[in-house]
Parts: sequence; C-alpha cells; structure tokens
Amino acid sequence: TGAQESEQAIVIGVLPADPNTDWGMQAYMAADGMPTLPGMDENSLTTSEYLVWVPPEQADSVRAQLSQALSDTPIGAFDVYPTSFGVQEMSIYKVFGYAVAGVAVVILLLGALGLVNISLVTVRYRVREIGIRRSYGATGGRIFIGVLMESVVATVLAGAIGVAAAVALVKAPFVTDFFRDQGLVDIPPFPVDAVVVGLLAATAVGVLAGALPALIATRIKVIDAIRS
Repeated sequence: TGAQESEQAIVIGVLPADPNTDWGMQAYMAADGMPTLPGMDENSLTTSEYLVWVPPEQADSVRAQLSQALSDTPIGAFDVYPTSFGVQEMSIYKVFGYAVAGVAVVILLLGALGLVNISLVTVRYRVREIGIRRSYGATGGRIFIGVLMESVVATVLAGAIGVAAAVALVKAPFVTDFFRDQGLVDIPPFPVDAVVVGLLAATAVGVLAGALPALIATRIKVIDAIRS
C-alpha cells in the first residue's frame, strides 16, 4: 500500500565506512533482536561462527566453560568444538621456515668468516703484546681464552642489541596499529624462544670466529714475538 513500517532495534555498535573497501557504514545489534527487523524472521537468520584463541594447555578448560555458558541462551544453544590452525601442522609453513632457517645459517657463516679475517689481522698486529704477556708467565690457555672471549663478547653484545631492536620494532605503535587495522585484536607477545635462539646464535658465531685466531695466538713463539 506504500505505507512505511517502522521498527525499533537496539544497536550495540557502529563502524564507519572504510575508504579502502566498498563497505559502507556497518551497524551491529544483538542476534535476538534481528527477527524484529522488517523482512527478517527466525528462518532467515544466518549461522555465525566465533573463534576464540587460547593457549593449548587451557583449551579443555575454556571449552568446558564455554559449553556450559552457551548451552542455553535467549537465542538458542551453541556448539563448542576445538580446532587448530597451528603453523606446525601446515606443511607450506614448515617449508618456508626451513628455507628461512637455511638462509639465516648461510648469513651467519658468512658473518663468522668475516669476523675470522678481522680477528686474524688483529692477532697479527698484537704479536708483540702477546709475546710480552707470555714472557711474564701467561699460559697458552690464558692467551687462548683472552682472544676467544674478545670475539664472543663482541658478538653477544651485537646479538643483544639486535634482539632489543627486534623487540622494539615488533612493539612499535605503528606496527601494532597496522596489525589491528588488519583485524588482529590480540597482538601476540614476542617469543622468548626467538630471543634465546638469537643469543645462542650470536655466541656460536663468536666462538667460531675466535677459535682459529686464538689457536694461532697460542702458537706464537715468545722470542720471535718480542723481536717483531
């Protein structure tokens, strides 16, 4: 008949139009109020799925609590079931992880080779110093540890600076805001195992880069070193 019908509904949230997409302004309302809208009834309601991300060790307890809370609601009952999207279970991500690890190992070896060359040059220019230390009673073990620790301390310090820079970058406001704009609500914490692996890798590079120069330093003859 041309008459306009009016219905009232409680809106619980509004999102502005997104200029990056074709979506206009969006309004959200409780599911039990949808049948009151014109042209909507219980048979026209769509099924919704909600995902809850929880640690694996808390999955069973959270599932039991949600099952009890959602077993009887004003709009019906909900089924709660576990699912998994773990990276370890997806072969494509495993291959990608192995490829990244291989590239990282090659880069670390190249870096260790460069440090070896620098350490060898440093030992060559410190031959007289090493000879004087040996003449005052320094043992070969002390010379070895001294030269080795110089390389290890330098690489561990560089690794700590790199880890701190990575944490600062991940936690930077512009990075977290970018992920939230993509729909990620809970920003995951920086993985502790990545910090440990980074520091261990830096230590290993320092040991590899300092072992050969330290061994050469222990084989320097005292008389030849003082005369140089």
